[in-house]
Amino acid sequence: MSLPPAAEALATDRLNAVDAALPGLVEAFWLTGSAVSGDWWPGVSDVDFVALTSRVPTGDDLAALAAVHVPGGPHVDGVYVSDLTDLPSAGEPAPHVQDGVFATGACGSCTPVAWLELRTRGVALRGPAPVEVVPAPDPAALRAWLLGNLHGYWSQEADRLERALADRPEDQPLSAMGTCWVVLGPPRLHATLVTGEVISKSDAGEYVARLLPRHADLVERCVAARAGADVAFTTVDGREAVALMRTVIASADALPAAH
Repeated sequence: MSLPPAAEALATDRLNAVDAALPGLVEAFWLTGSAVSGDWWPGVSDVDFVALTSRVPTGDDLAALAAVHVPGGPHVDGVYVSDLTDLPSAGEPAPHVQDGVFATGACGSCTPVAWLELRTRGVALRGPAPVEVVPAPDPAALRAWLLGNLHGYWSQEADRLERALADRPEDQPLSAMGTCWVVLGPPRLHATLVTGEVISKSDAGEYVARLLPRHADLVERCVAARAGADVAFTTVDGREAVALMRTVIASADALPAAH
């Protein structure tokens, strides 16, 4: 597929910097996320990657990677893995970059959904196509993670937002970025439960508008805002977002497990 030129340039620059600091470390470099899903927006979207390394980075390697991944500018976020048969989970340490910051602790973005997305949608800047070498996640583990994330992170987000909106005037402005995050996030997971595929945030908007047409106007405005439109949101929209999130979670619970 054709990558957004600005996203490809950012990723290539970062890969070149790693090569200069640590020749031979990176055997494969794959892009994932919005850059490969047709949903990448300059100034809004990160560039996400997975790098396959020739060895487990330790000591001087980690110091060199930290020097390359200096916070500032557009985020080029990702994880370094050395063994595709034993991919790290979210509770395990792995060299990674999150919001432009290099770290070696638990990699929160290392999830079954991330590995599914890498396998099915990843694009190689170097190395083989991910589908040729990245194993498919276990279906039961993938389903358990999706439902766990909906009931954990997203359910807590709904509760947090409801509390924050409790005493706010109906017409008080609400963050567009925050509103879009909660409206489009849970439907992505619901879609993966149904289809076994990882879709973009914008595609999640189309998906949930079909699933819950009563929320179509709010969803369409969120998709437009992500694309750069000047869209205003208020407390009323936030309360509708809470209702949407809870409905999506309840619907996910009712989905039968794949056989």
